[in-house]
Amino acid sequence: MQHLFKCMDDHNYVYKFKNVDKPTIVHDIFLAHLEFVNLVKTFHTVLFIDSIYKTNQYKIPLFEIGGSTSTHLTYFVGFAFLTSKKEDNFT
Repeated sequence: MQHLFKCMDDHNYVYKFKNVDKPTIVHDIFLAHLEFVNLVKTFHTVLFIDSIYKTNQYKIPLFEIGGSTSTHLTYFVGFAFLTSKKEDNFT
């Protein structure tokens, strides 16, 4: 995990993660590139979200957030790997 966080820092990603039971176990992780964060600050009117379930080897959901510009171009805001489909994980 330390290597992943270092790579995200080196490549201008913002990220947030949640530890629940033990400090060494990450339950949820959100990541977004800084350029996409700036895009969503400018074009925040239309956002879409989607979750993909059971498509990776760990069978955990991938939560995607995207947006649309005023010229109808789409971009990804961020991604999150969630351990559960409960509301608390999405918040």
